[in-house]
Amino acid sequence: MSKIYKKKTTIIDPKTGEKRKGESKKWWGRYRDANGVDHRIPLSSNKYLAQQMLAELIDKTERQKAGVMHPAEEEMQKPIKEHLDAYEKHLK
Repeated sequence: MSKIYKKKTTIIDPKTGEKRKGESKKWWGRYRDANGVDHRIPLSSNKYLAQQMLAELIDKTERQKAGVMHPAEEEMQKPIKEHLDAYEKHLK
């Protein structure tokens, strides 16, 4: 199950110290990955864009479950510089 929602927050007024309940500015997404782990992530302050971002995550998860997308595909999208930096760090 996946959904988008506004996270509940408590805001403290710095002048009076009064607590107020409210909602976050960003929309948050909740989904389960291919391993069944529940994730809650901040997406966007635009609801339509947040829905699209969550749909992309769900699509990626479904492709992983179906075996169409290899887990290493994400690593292949990273720039070579990041891989070289990680290798240099490993050598040290």
